[in-house]
Amino acid sequence: MTPLQKHIVKTLAYFDVFSYPLSAEQVYRSLQTNSVTSQIIARELGLLASRKAIGVHGRYYFLRHRNAQIVSCRLNSEHHARKLLLRAKMMVRLVRQFPFVRCICLSGELSKNVAREGSDVDFFIITAPRRVWICRALLTLFKKIFLLNRRKYFCLNYFLAEDRLTVENQNLFTAMETATLMVMWNETLFRKFFASNEWVYRFLPNWERQPRTHPVSTGGRSLLQKASERLLSVLPLDTIDNWLMDMMKRVWKKRYKSLSEEKREELYQSTPNVSTAYGHDYQEIIFREYNRRLKMYDIATADANHSPDPKEPVNG
Repeated sequence: MTPLQKHIVKTLAYFDVFSYPLSAEQVYRSLQTNSVTSQIIARELGLLASRKAIGVHGRYYFLRHRNAQIVSCRLNSEHHARKLLLRAKMMVRLVRQFPFVRCICLSGELSKNVAREGSDVDFFIITAPRRVWICRALLTLFKKIFLLNRRKYFCLNYFLAEDRLTVENQNLFTAMETATLMVMWNETLFRKFFASNEWVYRFLPNWERQPRTHPVSTGGRSLLQKASERLLSVLPLDTIDNWLMDMMKRVWKKRYKSLSEEKREELYQSTPNVSTAYGHDYQEIIFREYNRRLKMYDIATADANHSPDPKEPVNG
């Protein structure tokens, strides 16, 4: 298998974790090298399929241990994703009314157009500067009181301040999560966020955001949001935000004693500009499954912290 063909298999393997076969164009956009054209990728996919190194059904390609059923699985998951997006849009209308929310995106499986029965809606929220923790506390309080703490349609995974838009943890997993974020409100700020994270192209050099196929809320900040922020401005908000951050650090430390400090800080980032809260180590889970698939092809396993060279030679 040539180096380029290994790159193709690696791309198919990553999305196979989500049971999601890819078209030739999607393989090209998600490839970890940029020294080829989309036409060459289409040709190489045909060669791999003719040798039974990978499978193909219609316009979709997948790993050899799968069969055409994975295409049905993709179409079914896309059907569930469309339904879940309708629920997510309803929640977005509500979330954008909260104080200090500046941009709302969806992350996780749904952002990749994948959803199954019982799938969550994972939110990525950009907040006003130095208001990450107040914003998080208000939304968490709403979830606990009015949604009875249910996660299904309201997972608050990631908060980022609008004056610190660069994602610091940079690897293939975070590049893919950043690249596939689905903006739901304030596309202007989202574009600024994406421009602040051009490191993504070190891992996905061919990546291009595709035209939106989902509804995005339009308009600026609502009168309700502006009024609530004006009312809250009489409080010492900087002090409150810092206190909430310090409190949550103590909560995470007490609640997750079994985690090493390094792992806890990775899953539950707690700085004035960032808050993450992942109940599971999705990065570790995805890389474990990804590497298991690479071993099927005798391809060297991937290091989460390895930055590929997008210009490495692959033809030959």
